[in-house]
Amino acid sequence: MQDCRRILFENGCSQVRKPSVSVVFIYALVLTSIALLLKEPHKLLPLAVSNVFLSLVAGWRRVWWLYFLILVASIGVFTNALFFANTGSVVLETSFLVVRENALKGFVTVTLRIMLIAGVGAFFVALFEPLEIIKGFTRELHMPASISLSLSYALRLLPLLREDLEEIMFFRKQRGYRKRPLTPGELSSTLSGLLITGFERALWSGVSLELRGFRNYRPSHGISLNIFDALIFLALIVQLIYVAIV
Repeated sequence: MQDCRRILFENGCSQVRKPSVSVVFIYALVLTSIALLLKEPHKLLPLAVSNVFLSLVAGWRRVWWLYFLILVASIGVFTNALFFANTGSVVLETSFLVVRENALKGFVTVTLRIMLIAGVGAFFVALFEPLEIIKGFTRELHMPASISLSLSYALRLLPLLREDLEEIMFFRKQRGYRKRPLTPGELSSTLSGLLITGFERALWSGVSLELRGFRNYRPSHGISLNIFDALIFLALIVQLIYVAIV
């Protein structure tokens, strides 16, 4: 049993209730729209910092790599700003580089937008497992059951495909071939094995669903709010007020 006292929104801890998928989705959608609309860095900065902090609290082990990628991508953003927006008064000048006001402002604005969008997205992903998201969309946002089934099946299929690939590579090694296919012929034979296995699995999955009466399945709909949903709505309202008055 995981320690529920560690983090309020710790995934996998059955004793701590999570917020509703639809509430967090609306929160992320609204703030993503705000990130695309705002142009002032001083308005974006508090929103980006607060949501990045929330995502790290919710599950830093699952999202830290995202911020590492953003850090790497910021080099490209800065280079792009130097090439296409390096106008205005000089902010920094060296023997080989001149950074002007508009380039710096553009770099900061775009980076903060990316951080805000990544922060709310990471917060959403850190709170829920993929299957929880799909079930929440079906139950709370009335997503058609056929779409949720397809997404759920695809998510369940990914680890199975990895296991199939590992088995194929193992048997290749047992037969004296390279474990990892490199030539076009080796790639073709490996992919053919994966496709045949996937086709058979999909066929029998469809038969199983029909035998269980999926055609007549009607998912239940409804949403159950809790204190965490109220806190998320409150956080959203506070941020909207900040954007409106600052």
